[in-house]
Amino acid sequence: MNVRSSGIAALGILLICASCRHLQPETAAEWPITQPIAAPPSAPPASQTPNIIPTAGISGPEFNSPPGLNSLGDLNSSADPSSSPDPNAPTWPVSSVAEQYCRPTFGERFRCDVGDLWHETVHDYKNYYSWKSLGVLGLGFGIGAIGANTELDQHIRNWYQDSVRSNTSDDIAKVAKKFGEGAYEAPAAFAAWLIGETFNENHYCGVIGDWGDRELRSLFVGTPPMLAMQYITGASRPGETSAESHWKPFTDNNGVSGHAFMGALPFINAAKMTDDVPLKVGFYACSAFAGWSRINDDAHYTSQVFLGWWMAWWAATCVDATDQGPHAWLVTPLPMADGAGVAISYQY
Repeated sequence: MNVRSSGIAALGILLICASCRHLQPETAAEWPITQPIAAPPSAPPASQTPNIIPTAGISGPEFNSPPGLNSLGDLNSSADPSSSPDPNAPTWPVSSVAEQYCRPTFGERFRCDVGDLWHETVHDYKNYYSWKSLGVLGLGFGIGAIGANTELDQHIRNWYQDSVRSNTSDDIAKVAKKFGEGAYEAPAAFAAWLIGETFNENHYCGVIGDWGDRELRSLFVGTPPMLAMQYITGASRPGETSAESHWKPFTDNNGVSGHAFMGALPFINAAKMTDDVPLKVGFYACSAFAGWSRINDDAHYTSQVFLGWWMAWWAATCVDATDQGPHAWLVTPLPMADGAGVAISYQY
C-alpha cells in the first residue's frame, strides 16, 4: 500500500472515531492528564516529521492532542517528558469538577417534606370528601344503624357481659385500651415521622417515617368527621339512658367509639404498607383490639365500636389512595353477535 492510500485510510479512521465520540463521552475523562498542555514545538526538519495526520476543519484547544499522545491517541515516542509546560497553555477539562453533589441540610429537607405533607393531606381530603366516600361511609352507617336502632346491640351486650367477660379479659382490656388513647397516638405518629426525616438514609427508619406520615394524615382527615358523627348520631353509652343504643341526633356524643377509631388507625396503616399476607392479616386483627376493650368494659355498644373501626379504615384507605395513585373503574358498552353487553374494567 503506497503513502497516499495509507494517508486516506488513516484519515477515514480518524473521521469515524470523531463521529462516534458522542457514544463514549467518558473517553476524555479517562485520559491520565494532570498537567497543562505543553506548547507545540517548532516544526522539525522534513526528514524528522512525525507521522501525524492533519484534520481539516477541526480547530480549538479541545481538539489538541495531550502531551505524550499523537492525534490518534497513540503514544508519541518523539514527545520529550522532561520539557517544561507552558503556563499559558489551556488545561484539559476534569470531569469531577462538574459532578460535585450538594447535600441539602436538615432544615431544607424538613421544610420540603412539610410542604409535601401539606399537599398530600389536601389530596387525602379530596379522596375522603367525594361521592365515592359518601357511598362507602353510607354503607357502614347503614350497617351500624341496624344494630343501633334494633335490639341487636342490647342482645350482644347481655350475652358478652354474662358469658364472656372475666377477670382475665379485664386485665387484657386495660392494655388494649391504651392503643386507643389519642393523647399517646398523635405524639407517637409525629415522633415516627420525625425519625424518618432525621435518619432518612436508613431503610428501617425510612419505613417508620412512612408509617408516621400516613398516621398523621389519617388523623388529619379522619378525626373531624368522626367527632361530628358522634354528635349527629347522638347515641349514649350502655346503661346511661333508657334509649340504650338508639340514635337520638345531637342528644349525646357516643354514637361512634373514639377509642375504636384511634386504636384501629395505626394497625390499618401498617397493614396497607405491606404485601405480606400473614402480616397484613395480623395487623388487621390487631386493629380491632382497642374496640374490643370498649365492649368488654361495657363502655360502648357493638355498633358504636364497628362505626369507629369503619371510619378509621376509610380514612386510612383514602390516605393509601393518595400514595398509590388513582385507580379507575371503566364501564364501556360491549357489542356481541346476539345483542349488547357492558364491560367493566379496573385500571391500577
